[in-house]
Amino acid sequence: AARVARRGPGARGRGARGGTSIGRQSARPARLPSARGSPTMSRRAHSAASSSSSSSSSGQNSGSVTNPFSALEGIESDGEIQEALSPPPRAPRKVRNPLVWIDLEMTGLEPEEHTIIEIAALVTDGNLGVKHIGPSLVIHQSEDVIANMNDWSKEHHQASGLTEKVRQSTTTMEEAEEEVLDFVRKHTEPGVAQLAGNSVYTDMNFLKKYMPRLTAHLSYKIVDVSTVKELARRWFPNEFRRRPRKKLAHTAMSDIEESLEELKFYKQKVFKRTKGRQ
Repeated sequence: AARVARRGPGARGRGARGGTSIGRQSARPARLPSARGSPTMSRRAHSAASSSSSSSSSGQNSGSVTNPFSALEGIESDGEIQEALSPPPRAPRKVRNPLVWIDLEMTGLEPEEHTIIEIAALVTDGNLGVKHIGPSLVIHQSEDVIANMNDWSKEHHQASGLTEKVRQSTTTMEEAEEEVLDFVRKHTEPGVAQLAGNSVYTDMNFLKKYMPRLTAHLSYKIVDVSTVKELARRWFPNEFRRRPRKKLAHTAMSDIEESLEELKFYKQKVFKRTKGRQ
């Protein structure tokens, strides 16, 4: 009897082993159909599984269940899904030690009597590497303003075609200031960027009168290439004679490019390090 009793549990275990196996198989969740190689089918299967899971949960719980994929409803392409899940774009990084190069073409040299007819801008870092090229805008002026140009401006702006561009332009002074200010704000911190260019003090005086908001964003300091040129002429005459010559196109952006190249020349040939010194 004892031997029978000892065999009894074993027999029951062997007899139940088949039932246990079946039970384990039936307890496994049914696999979704394979959709390998088909992104659309895979998404549908995933969505169906999520929907089924949500429905089941809602039947067991009184609280509502939020579908984590609800943000993707109505989206069909992979590109749209990627766009929906992507984080918002970061704000552009500000330039370190920036110089804001601005050149103006005016009807003369007196801010109280003359005005701005063209403006261009670009931003470099402290080592004169161009980081961002800004707008180049011709500003509309009336025939009375055009007639009030000084003799130099009449001759050169007529020859370059700028005078006719001023007549045809529809850009106002306020619109030009807004566009340049938006560009400068995007790439520089307030009060940090220094205005740079040739004889840039004259440009600053015109900006103060006609574009005060742009002036307020800039530093009170300026980098005037004309000053560097005059010092090089006095102290480094040999290097000065090899400076790049101006093309005299007299357009705002071309003047900026020439001023930038000139300062790069002085940086390399005049502001050079002495061997053995940092």
